[in-house]
Amino acid sequence: MPHYVFDSNGNQPQSKFFTTVWQSALANLPYRYLFYGGAIRGGKTYVCLAVLISLLTKYNRAKAIVIRESLSALKSTTIPSFKKFGLKGKWKYTASSQIFEFYNKSELIFFSEAYATDKDGDRFKGLETNFILLEQIEELQEQTWQKSIERVGSHYVPGVQPSPLILSTFNPTQGWVKKMIYEPYSQGELVAPFYYQHASPKDNRFVTQEQWENWKRMDIKSYQRFIEGSWENFETDNLFAYSFNAQKHVRDLLLYAPNLPLYLSFDFNINPITCIAAQHTPSYINVLQEFRLQHSNIYKLCQTIKQRYPNANFVVTGDASGKNRSALVADYQHYYTVIKDQLNLFPNQLCVPNANPPIHKTRLLLNALFEKHKAFHINRNCSFLIEDLLSVKVDETGNIDKRRLPAHQTHLLDTLRYYVATFHANFLR
Repeated sequence: MPHYVFDSNGNQPQSKFFTTVWQSALANLPYRYLFYGGAIRGGKTYVCLAVLISLLTKYNRAKAIVIRESLSALKSTTIPSFKKFGLKGKWKYTASSQIFEFYNKSELIFFSEAYATDKDGDRFKGLETNFILLEQIEELQEQTWQKSIERVGSHYVPGVQPSPLILSTFNPTQGWVKKMIYEPYSQGELVAPFYYQHASPKDNRFVTQEQWENWKRMDIKSYQRFIEGSWENFETDNLFAYSFNAQKHVRDLLLYAPNLPLYLSFDFNINPITCIAAQHTPSYINVLQEFRLQHSNIYKLCQTIKQRYPNANFVVTGDASGKNRSALVADYQHYYTVIKDQLNLFPNQLCVPNANPPIHKTRLLLNALFEKHKAFHINRNCSFLIEDLLSVKVDETGNIDKRRLPAHQTHLLDTLRYYVATFHANFLR
């Protein structure tokens, strides 16, 4: 069976990148670390998967590894993209990876970084591979990059060996990737074994006019970064809520509407335990109240909420870790079974995700809502939430920077992140 042949559909940067990777694998070019970065919808993942498929079908019993920060991220993004190729083969599953075996016994391994549970990178020990794809490398640790260099080329195939290659996709970032790749590239100093190809949605003929219109709902800074692919447009103070404006978004005496559902979003910290109450319609979003109890527990928090809103039609979301069995509370399975019982909820009133949304995605969504939504307001009595919005920053990796914050901060911001991710994700979808 012949090896896979790539059709770029007129996307010239894709075609150039595909050819460059292939010539590098044949040792006709000196590149070993090839990066496809820039704006979203530029075809980065598609061409990287296509060239790996082509290489794996050419070299019998070869191995390639695709790495993302978590298996859930792979399942929701990269693996569905791979399945669109419609290849016939055999799937194998483990607790931390999914493996596709080709007709010639080559393997494409979808592998999670899992840094939160494996900070020393022990999972990389013994990995043998010819090629590696680091998907959204800006979300990975620099240590993973080093481990990839260590492991690539460790697998041997029958006959002529291909050159070991590491491919990477990413969006503009302020972290270690920018320093390693973009800064030398922009100064004309990026040389082999490194190669960089810029991506743009303008190169992708499958981007629809509807998508272009939808992107106009993004805040301007995010639009310049993710759609125009700007590496320079980053907020200088790194505020999480850089589009929040107290004069525009804070209001006095936002009123509770008894005829509408009351949306609760919980964050389960030992001290304080927190929740926000909000209401929304297609016309407005109102954050009505924050609950913040010191030296308390989930029972007292639920009682406080019931006393304030005795006859409310509650709809609940919040921190997904509250569903873990490790979050046992007395005779209950977890926090949300307590909430369900204490607030007399039906199952359909619980809208808790299986995993918490990534911080960078909720940051993008929240700032788009602050900048573009016609009526997104926060009650002035939500003083701790407002303090979070005015002061919480992100670090160079895009995560919330807790190093210089008082212990009481970020918790109300988390409740707002969970709320918008559950009930307003379609604003940018």
